[in-house]
Amino acid sequence: MSHDTTQTTASHSSFNAPMSHSSEKQLVDARTCISILFPNPKSAPSLRSFREWQARKWIPFRKVGKRVFFCPEEVRRAIDKRFTVHAIENP
Repeated sequence: MSHDTTQTTASHSSFNAPMSHSSEKQLVDARTCISILFPNPKSAPSLRSFREWQARKWIPFRKVGKRVFFCPEEVRRAIDKRFTVHAIENP
C-alpha cells in the first residue's frame, strides 16, 4: 500500500519550521525583554523599575498561569508613548 506523504509534510512544514524572530512577535521574560530593548546594560532600567511599570500597567504583558511574558515590540511602543518628552518649539 502506497501512502502519499507529500500533502501531510507540506501541511506540517510551517509547524515544524523554526520561528522567525523578525517576522513573528516573540514573547519573552522580563530580563530578556530589558536586554532586547536596552542592549547597553548601563543604560537599561533595573528589573525592579521594569516590574513597577508592569504593576502600574504602563507596559503590556501576558500572564500564563504564574508566568509573565512580554512582547518587546509592544513594550517598546508603550515606553515610547509613556516616556517621550516632546520638544517645545521656539516662537
